[in-house]
Amino acid sequence: MKQFCAIISGGQEDTLCGIEAADFIIACDRGYVYARNAGIRPDLLVGDFDSYRGALPADVPVLDLPVEKDDTDTMAAVRWAVSEGFAEIRLYCALGGRLAHTLANIQTLAMLSERGADARITGNGTVITVVKGEANFGEGGYLSLFPLDGDAVAEITGC
Repeated sequence: MKQFCAIISGGQEDTLCGIEAADFIIACDRGYVYARNAGIRPDLLVGDFDSYRGALPADVPVLDLPVEKDDTDTMAAVRWAVSEGFAEIRLYCALGGRLAHTLANIQTLAMLSERGADARITGNGTVITVVKGEANFGEGGYLSLFPLDGDAVAEITGC
C-alpha cells in the first residue's frame, strides 16, 4: 500500500530528516543534487531541468517537463504522487531560494489539504502544514497560525 511520498524540491538545501521512512522518493530538478549529496537514490526524477544540467542516472525514470508550463516542477511531482494514490506527501528543500516557489509550495499544501492528504513542508527546523478544521499539534515548540482564508483561532488547553 502506497503511503508516504517524499518530494525533494529545488529550494534551499536542508537535511532530509525522516525521508528514510518514505515509500517513494521524487527529486525535482535541483532536488536531485540534494538527494545525491545525501546519498539518496530517488525513485523518480521530475523537472524541466533548468536548474540542474548534469547527467541524470540512467536507471531512474524521468518525468521530463517543458520549460514553459503552468505548474512548478514540485507541483507536477505532487500531482503525480496524488494520481498514484499516496496518502502522505512531504516536501523537502521547499523553502528558501525563490520566494515565488516558496509561496507556490505553500499553496500546494492548501490544494493537498482540500483533497484530504496529509501534507507538509519540512526543513530549516520548521514544519508547515495547512489544516482544515481542528488539529492537535502536541506539546513543545512554537506554533504560529496564519489563515489562508477566513480566521485562524487557537485554543490552548492543558496546564
